[in-house]
Amino acid sequence: MRQYLLQREPPLAGEAWFSSKELESIARIAGMTPSVLRACIDAPEIRGQIEQDTEIALRLGFDKPPAFVAAGVPLSGMQSAEQLAEALSGKSDPALSVR
Repeated sequence: MRQYLLQREPPLAGEAWFSSKELESIARIAGMTPSVLRACIDAPEIRGQIEQDTEIALRLGFDKPPAFVAAGVPLSGMQSAEQLAEALSGKSDPALSVR
């Protein structure tokens, strides 16, 4: 769900984040009912937390989920087991991390 929200600009006041059809599809992926997902999306405290977390992640150089720090090396996006093992061993080149 977070990834879908991160890919979108917040809607204008009074506009919905997703169409009903999109919401149904995303709810299934998230293992939720559309009504529970809608309540979560519309909750001001949830929206505020997502915005705060996103701001912090972007400031730290993470531009897509998931984010990892392995042996001091920041990694954005999915990493293979090999990439994580290499980063943890300290032999990886930080410039090669997925961003």
